[in-house]
Amino acid sequence: MKKIDMTALVLLSILPMMPTFSSIQFLWQIRLLKRYKGRVKAKVIEIRERFYFIRCFTKVTVYYFTFQYHIDDVNYVIESKWGIIDAVRYPLGSEVELSYDERNPTRFLVSGEEKIWKKQVIKMTIVAGVGWMVIICGLIHDIFFR
Repeated sequence: MKKIDMTALVLLSILPMMPTFSSIQFLWQIRLLKRYKGRVKAKVIEIRERFYFIRCFTKVTVYYFTFQYHIDDVNYVIESKWGIIDAVRYPLGSEVELSYDERNPTRFLVSGEEKIWKKQVIKMTIVAGVGWMVIICGLIHDIFFR
């Protein structure tokens, strides 16, 4: 029985780790949205654009939205932490429903986003699963059939 090349194993395991971590991130957002019990209508007052290069130097536009809302006579104007790629989902001046943490109203998520996040989780899980299966099959082949 030959030794397994650990360098190749480590390099190959990095590929499925990225979609795995992405799935975990989206699942965390869904979990947070369920824990945020407060609801409020917010108005989009600003849209900021940022340009990034991803996947073989493909240029994408990420939009960050600034929301204004009132809770207990306090006015909040906060930009979302998560941007939306290549789509202005909420036009300037539109009203959306936010779910916020009642203990800390500056922490919020847009209600209704969980459907989009669940689709992303499914996509990323399939990609990660295929990657992990390739690694496992390669290990089985390397351990038992060489």
